Amino acid sequence: MGFSAYILESLKRYGKAEIGPFGVFSLDYQPAHWNISHQYFTPPEAKITWTPLNQNTANLDLLASTVSRMHEIPRNQSLEFVQETLDKINIEFRQNQKIDLGILGSFSAGSLDGEILYTPHPELKGYLQYSGLTIKPLLPQVKNEGLPSWLISVLIAGLTLAFLWILFGVIQPEARQAASIKSEILLDQQMKGVNLAPSYQDTVIQQPDSDFGSPLMEPKIIITGTFCKPANIQKMKEKIEYLEYQLYEEFIDDQCVRLGIFLHTGDDLESSLADIRKYIEPGAWILE
Repeated sequence: MGFSAYILESLKRYGKAEIGPFGVFSLDYQPAHWNISHQYFTPPEAKITWTPLNQNTANLDLLASTVSRMHEIPRNQSLEFVQETLDKINIEFRQNQKIDLGILGSFSAGSLDGEILYTPHPELKGYLQYSGLTIKPLLPQVKNEGLPSWLISVLIAGLTLAFLWILFGVIQPEARQAASIKSEILLDQQMKGVNLAPSYQDTVIQQPDSDFGSPLMEPKIIITGTFCKPANIQKMKEKIEYLEYQLYEEFIDDQCVRLGIFLHTGDDLESSLADIRKYIEPGAWILE
């Protein structure tokens, strides 16, 4: 990277670049402004000026800070780099009486002893120029003639999809649920329907536990129904056992079984019958 790049970067960051015995570059910048009469933005203007050094010491802090930021190196290293570079430039200037600074121009020795002359590069002015900005008039406002046809099509498609989602996502599951409930009701009615199986003389009765008192006291039995299908038999047994009642079984034939509940000594017959009708079988009845 040429040393002129550090000078330009310092001008951009700080508006000034001090380069030791060769003087100081300054950036004179004027921002853009609006020209009311011509309806035109005057572009910003930038101008670089050079001032020779009028003292023996030079401040290199701005250049060192620029190098440090551009290359992300410590400040002391960047200051050492700037000083060494200026020393080389100074030696070259004494030998050739001229130094090329790229787009900035060049330094040359004057007629007087120690005099330094600065000559800007011919393209420096164009390098600093900004193009103008013209504001174009706004386009005439177009009257709103309603929604375009493509937007109407999109809305119709969206409403159709929403209707289908409601139909198949909401109504259908409810219909399936209603059908399932109806199936359970029919099954329950089927269970009740088989309660009409007749009784036979050659039946086997499961005897109650021995905690009903003396043999003279007959236990009370509440019948919940007669069932012939194994699934219905098992379902009713599970209901009775789940509510912790003692199961009564009476085998009508090889397939049908009359099921019921043994009541314990001291159980109130009417209240027990009401509970069984409420929680197990509405058509339950007392076996006489």
